[in-house]
Amino acid sequence: MFPENSLIEPDYDRDIHRPGTEELALLRREIDHLDEEIVSRIAERNQITLKILEIKQDDGVPSYSPDRESQVFARVKKLAASRSISDSTIIGLYQLILRQFVSPYD
Repeated sequence: MFPENSLIEPDYDRDIHRPGTEELALLRREIDHLDEEIVSRIAERNQITLKILEIKQDDGVPSYSPDRESQVFARVKKLAASRSISDSTIIGLYQLILRQFVSPYD
C-alpha cells in the first residue's frame, strides 16, 4: 500500500464529508496502529531467532528443527482458534515468518 521504508501517512480525511467516512478513518487508524505493533513484534522475534541461530551454529546444531516447528504450529493454532482465526491462515503466516531464517531444505 505504501512504499517500503516509507513513513507516509495516509490521508484519512480525504473523503470526510461522505457518510460513515469519519468512522472508517478511525478504524483505519486503529488498523495502522496494529500494523505498527505487528511489524515491531515480528522484528523482535527475528532478533531472538538470529540469536538462537547463532547459538545453534556455534554448537554445530542444524538450524532447522522439525520438532520445534511442529510445536510452534500446534501452539499458534491453539492461540488462533481461541480468536476465530483459521488454521490455514495462522500456519501460512508462521510458515512465512519461520522460513525467513530457517528452511527445511538448508
